[in-house]
Amino acid sequence: MREYGSTIGSSVSLCNIDVENEVNEELEQIATAEQICMSTQPIEEPRVGLEFNSIEDGKKFYNDYAFKMGFSIRKTYHYKSKKHDDAITSVTYCCAKAGLSKSQTHEKGHCQNSEGSNTPKKQFSNRRSGCKAHIVLRIDDRGKWMITVVANEHNHELIISPSKSRFFRSQRAITEEQKELIHMMNEQNISTSQIMAFMQAREGGRHNIHFTRKDLKDFMTKDGEPSLWSDDPIEKDARRIYTRNIFSEFKTQLRATTGYKLIELKKDSLYKISPISHSSTSRQWMCT
Repeated sequence: MREYGSTIGSSVSLCNIDVENEVNEELEQIATAEQICMSTQPIEEPRVGLEFNSIEDGKKFYNDYAFKMGFSIRKTYHYKSKKHDDAITSVTYCCAKAGLSKSQTHEKGHCQNSEGSNTPKKQFSNRRSGCKAHIVLRIDDRGKWMITVVANEHNHELIISPSKSRFFRSQRAITEEQKELIHMMNEQNISTSQIMAFMQAREGGRHNIHFTRKDLKDFMTKDGEPSLWSDDPIEKDARRIYTRNIFSEFKTQLRATTGYKLIELKKDSLYKISPISHSSTSRQWMCT
């Protein structure tokens, strides 16, 4: 007896996941070759006097340098000048491990909670190490941004591996072009795994993708529209009218009332059709 799942919605397959798994080894080899290539290329270090046309260009330069060297960056300070209508005239970018975070390492075992019960606590490593590496950018009278202070020494291990450093917080990003493609595919009810596989193939391998599956899901949830379960115009109108939470409930109800399961009882002659429902009682039809 064979069983089929029959619904209104149609699935679109862009990439075969099995094929993706088969090329994983090849992609890893490419990533390794890329790492070797990066290690042989000269890296321009930040230096006092280096100029940029904008603060964004200065940040990009330091972020690109950080990617090659194996650390992440963040903005730690900026100065606004009252003489220039509170415009930013100075900004400091530092290593992400600058400063000292609150203790995140708990003693092994169980910690007593407020109710007196023993609750296991997860052990975290300290994310910051008091690293002093940073640069300071200041704008001059010509409107150019110049590096005025540089400290390149780190007090922690650097991760010189593109396959890992591409997922640093300062490196993780979805480009505007990628966002448009993701939005288009999401409108066609393409799954997250299929979108991720397509983007990896489009960019020449997963080592060229600077965002995680979670980043993709977050973007599709926050910036994209909720996915459709079917091609029913009623569902499309509901997505446009209802809030996200109400539409989620609507989609559940739509699936329960319009989805059917087809079971073949006798080959090419007798079938049993039953609606997909979460209720205790269900209706069934016998068809020949």
